[in-house]
Amino acid sequence: MNLKSTKAFIAASNLPHFRGRLGLSDSDEIFENKGRSGLWFHRVLALKFAAWLNPEFEVWIYITIDELLFGQLPELAQKSFINMDAVSVATNKLHETEEYKAQQLLIIEQKRLDKAIKMQQVNQVELFKPNTNEKN
Repeated sequence: MNLKSTKAFIAASNLPHFRGRLGLSDSDEIFENKGRSGLWFHRVLALKFAAWLNPEFEVWIYITIDELLFGQLPELAQKSFINMDAVSVATNKLHETEEYKAQQLLIIEQKRLDKAIKMQQVNQVELFKPNTNEKN
């Protein structure tokens, strides 16, 4: 924790625009000295420390970030947006067809019939309920 670069990293982590994104409410949450039990690090500081300890891990971190930013993920996201637009266009065209309009009318009619059936069932059940107002 005495390295100048570590202190600079902790200071940067505590900047308001990073603190919220890291889930830190105050500057003491980035690490805590637990005495004989050792130190507790926030995951970001733990990654920094692990990268400092192991250059291969540090390279893996940079490769992973590079793949996330410039690999297949952005390309797949772009394709997904294009596909969503195509689905939207197709859906709008579908909504303009007579078949779709007829289907919607059938759905409305089915809902009306379902409601009427339920009301009839309720009425039939009511016929068999004992009349509580009658005296024996």
